[in-house]
Amino acid sequence: MTQESLRVVVSLDPEAQSFRPSAHNLTASQAVEYAQTLKLNGLDTKIVDQPKKHRTENAETCKQCKKTADALTEELHNSSGTQELPEQGQGSATDSEEPTP
Repeated sequence: MTQESLRVVVSLDPEAQSFRPSAHNLTASQAVEYAQTLKLNGLDTKIVDQPKKHRTENAETCKQCKKTADALTEELHNSSGTQELPEQGQGSATDSEEPTP
């Protein structure tokens, strides 16, 4: 019996500059659809592989999802010294506003 791998969707809180769990136990297609909905609402998102089903019903209170979000937040803050927040799926930040001479 094969089981489709699950995904966690986290979103970036723009004020706190930290990731928060948004949904878990999703299939890949569900995760993409959910992330697209969040992006339409102006939230930056990431989809992360989830090794096994989480027993907690709500992703926001799930300890495993919080650990994933915290690790992504730390990664964000460690890399923020070298580049501004890039758009998800893009190789470089193209929306940055730079003063023109």
